[in-house]
Amino acid sequence: MTSTHHDHTAGSAMAAEIAEQPALFAKLTAPSAPGWADAAAIAALVQDRGADRLQVVARGTSGHAAIALKYLAESVLGLPVVIVAPSVVTQLGGSPWSRNDVVLGISQSGASPDIVACLASARGAGASTVAYVNTPQSPLADAAEHSIDLRAGHEKAVAATKSYTATLLALTQMVAALAPRALTWPWASLAPEAERLLAPSAEMNELAYRIVSARSVVTLGRGYGYATAREAALKIMETCEVPALAYSTAEFMHGPIAATGPGTLVLTTGAVDAEIVKRCRHRGSDVVALPIGAGVGTLGPITDIIPFQLLAREAAVLSGRDPDNPTALKKATLTL
Repeated sequence: MTSTHHDHTAGSAMAAEIAEQPALFAKLTAPSAPGWADAAAIAALVQDRGADRLQVVARGTSGHAAIALKYLAESVLGLPVVIVAPSVVTQLGGSPWSRNDVVLGISQSGASPDIVACLASARGAGASTVAYVNTPQSPLADAAEHSIDLRAGHEKAVAATKSYTATLLALTQMVAALAPRALTWPWASLAPEAERLLAPSAEMNELAYRIVSARSVVTLGRGYGYATAREAALKIMETCEVPALAYSTAEFMHGPIAATGPGTLVLTTGAVDAEIVKRCRHRGSDVVALPIGAGVGTLGPITDIIPFQLLAREAAVLSGRDPDNPTALKKATLTL
């Protein structure tokens, strides 16, 4: 492990924040945790408004949480989730809101001007607005009618880890509050599953070396695994400066597979179709399925990202980079 100036050990903050997640999950799902009341309040808002869809604005890691929400809400509730491109509002002057909409703005920092502008626009159009933030005193929280504190605690590393999974957990609690009572949610399995995925393994260490030596990385997922694939690719690009692209497993077969070849490492968020393995290997690429998704069902996206967080951090350190402070990146990205 390398060291940087001011006695900072490369990747130490990211490692600590990844390791916090089992305890964080246990805290956020405890019977007395305030997130349950938050979830019930937003569920009541959706019902009182008679909303026939959820609108979401988010970017980057928060955008991947929105993708996870889309798959979950649409499959469990039959409630469409529309992920609105912020530039529709900030660059094109659009107003895609209606008065019975509930619009969620997701941003760990709560500082991105485009997300703030979208919630202000939606609120001005008469929609109900909700901010999901890890920084309660923030412009996004101020712009929204309602604000949900993710309660992940301060995150030092630029690459988001625990704030991402806390976002997923809060959004999942909201879906659960809207879901039929007959459905069961294995909340108590989250912390043990996270602990299992954090266990060191020689295979994961070897895979980190392969990321370092890869010309490019492709991450694949489908259904609940698609958001994980998207976030995994971002973590690898942020920390390792290796080109990484994420695809739905189905979309991958519709063209992108042709761009693979020697030096391309394909990572999947679970079992992969034998035909993909065959075709990738025929082109000189290799395919590795990560050991995720055991026993948590619809909660899978919350824990499935953990091996990819570990891999990104380890590969960055192996390559001499500091994943806590990637070059050219800041903790809060301000776009409009």
